[in-house]
Amino acid sequence: MNTTKLARIFSAGLVALALVPAAAAQAKAPAKAPAKRPQAAAPAPAPVVRPPKLLIQKHTLANGLRVLMVEDHSAPVINLQVWYHVGSKDERPGRTGFAHLFEHLMFKGSAHVGVDEHSRIIEAIGGFDNAGTSFDYTFYWQKV
Repeated sequence: MNTTKLARIFSAGLVALALVPAAAAQAKAPAKAPAKRPQAAAPAPAPVVRPPKLLIQKHTLANGLRVLMVEDHSAPVINLQVWYHVGSKDERPGRTGFAHLFEHLMFKGSAHVGVDEHSRIIEAIGGFDNAGTSFDYTFYWQKV
């Protein structure tokens, strides 16, 4: 008999042995009539909430920038996202991580915006921001 077959038989036997004491204890216990519980009323079905139909407005600016806008008045929130069609797919073999590096450099400021100043401005009005890099894209977002 091979080891695998023996292991299956052994483990099946352990399971069967573990069940026997429980079954024996139940057999010795006096039978009790199940207690009758009062029937609770069935809960009312949850109302169906349908999201509003959202109109997506598409614009292309003179410089080629594509803008998608969705207006939704169900919450007093603005979510602005800027996506660039550049990611790790655009890196040369042996020279990886640059898309992610450039994503982080945006938060280091520029000639007109100080280090982390952009994030501090967003946080000062109750919002937050972040960014991400993928194979196909790099994106920045902020929610206020």
